[in-house]
Amino acid sequence: MGWSSKSHQHHRRAAKQQTRCELLASIWLFEACGRRELESIAELATPIQVSAGRVLIHEGEVGQEFLVLARGSVEVTLDGKRLATLDAGTFFGEVALLDGLRRSATVTARSDALLLVMNRWEFAEMMQSCPAVSRRMLKVMGGRLRSADDGEPTTEHLQVDAAPSPVLRLAPNNAA
Repeated sequence: MGWSSKSHQHHRRAAKQQTRCELLASIWLFEACGRRELESIAELATPIQVSAGRVLIHEGEVGQEFLVLARGSVEVTLDGKRLATLDAGTFFGEVALLDGLRRSATVTARSDALLLVMNRWEFAEMMQSCPAVSRRMLKVMGGRLRSADDGEPTTEHLQVDAAPSPVLRLAPNNAA
């Protein structure tokens, strides 16, 4: 008995969904999520490949997306000065979606990267339906705020529930 076109499309979608769920489960932010939460997030997130050098977020622009760095690394700059390098497993773009203000920094891909992207409404849905993600995100954001206030790089705030922390490397004060 042959596969109908509709059946084949359903199985392809299911395979893509499973692959996205596996990718999400491998990312620190989502590893505490259950199967249903991962499936929900997989429906919300759009995977996008970008090349090194591509500007992902422009300082001063209105924020429309939340981005999770699944593979690769990005550089965060403010007024042209390097602030930090973010590696796979972390996220960015959430502040402008939460406070409704303009982007506070520019983010550029340092290497070819795989991103999981959510628009404002998808992000809000994820935050509401996945409390474990919301808690982890708040913990990281609090740590970023403390680091900015202290002027001292710290990664202690990134350790949540004994999970491996996403990598955050702040640039030295004299870096350009």
